[in-house]
Parts: sequence; C-alpha cells; structure tokens
Amino acid sequence: MNNIRMNRIRQTFTFPEDIFRRFAALVPGGQRSAVISILLEEECKRREESLAKACDAANRDARLLELEQDFQSLEDTVIEPFDDHAW
Repeated sequence: MNNIRMNRIRQTFTFPEDIFRRFAALVPGGQRSAVISILLEEECKRREESLAKACDAANRDARLLELEQDFQSLEDTVIEPFDDHAW
C-alpha cells in the first residue's frame, strides 16, 4: 500500500477473540490498519468479481432474457396517467 495520505475513516469492528489475538501477535501495532485495509480491499475485489460473474451469467441466461422481454412488452403498452399523449 502506498504512503500517500488518503481520506481515512475510524471504525469499530468486532472480531472473535482468538482471531484477534493471533492477528495482534503476528502484526505489529503500527501495521494493523494497513494490513486490515489490504485484506478488506482483497475481499471487496473478490466479491465484486463474483458479482460481475453472476451478472454476466444472468445476462446470458435465455430464460431471463425472455422474461425481461415479456416485462418490457407490458411496459410498452401501459399508458401513464400523467403522460401528455395519454389523453
């Protein structure tokens, strides 16, 4: 992680005691926030990639595409009461 000063947020988290004790024993006090930041970034990337893969899979699903087209056809026929062309 670079040393450029970034906006920082102070937050309180709760961890299982055994995990925190191991972490505190292995990571010196002045490095803990940086290590946690790296771990959080890695987890965010992992979850974002997983979500992107799920979206890609859904976008390729023919059944979902058909369902979306069915709903789109319903939207195309609905006349909104406040549209100028509805009256």
